Amino acid sequence: GWSQKDFKTGVESYLSRNTSESRKVTFDFIRAYLHCYPSRKPIDMVCVLKLLPYLYDVSCELLQSVAAEFLTREVGNIIDRTRHQPSLQFACLDAISNSALVSGGGRVLENLFNKENLTQFVKLMAMCDPSRVYGIVSITSNYCTEECLSICESKSIFDATCYLLRKISGPDIALNHALAEFKKYFEAVGGGDGASSSDIHVLKLKHVAAICGDSAGDNVLWIKALEFFLLESREMQEK
Repeated sequence: GWSQKDFKTGVESYLSRNTSESRKVTFDFIRAYLHCYPSRKPIDMVCVLKLLPYLYDVSCELLQSVAAEFLTREVGNIIDRTRHQPSLQFACLDAISNSALVSGGGRVLENLFNKENLTQFVKLMAMCDPSRVYGIVSITSNYCTEECLSICESKSIFDATCYLLRKISGPDIALNHALAEFKKYFEAVGGGDGASSSDIHVLKLKHVAAICGDSAGDNVLWIKALEFFLLESREMQEK
């Protein structure tokens, strides 16, 4: 059988090939080797983790495929080794996350990401793909809620911010935030800043409705929201 040194030498040999297409064969080698020697996986993963930057340079997509298949138990090590390479870190964690969500949803994701690591993943997603943050925080709970809220507020991620405010401070505070954001939008429209009514504002309205639905049979939040929109509507008609 092959030794760890043989595996490392083989990977490096493929990575040193002259063309980008020939270097992509590296991933076929890694996959074939790990399938042939599954008992050696914990040892050989050390080599793969060390070479993550080089593999990423060859192909992000192929690296994500390997990460989703073989690195699902290496989340902590990936984060430790890629602290100064956020794009690489996000590519690996996102592949592992997507694989977990497909196989078993938020429960499986939380089995692979501890609280600190899931919080880090939310932070990366807020930077790299903010439209997907709500999808993660709404189906998991094993993250630092306050830190994630701060991240989402700083990145102006409306849906995730509203959701986390509901968890931490209750629906009334969340509604105040949502209406304040709509107030900015109406002011931009009234000021001729080029803001337009688009699908994104329809989605925001859905979150307002979800917040009001948290009022446990009390119509106070619904009334507050309706009064706000009626008032804004009148003010826009008067301008």
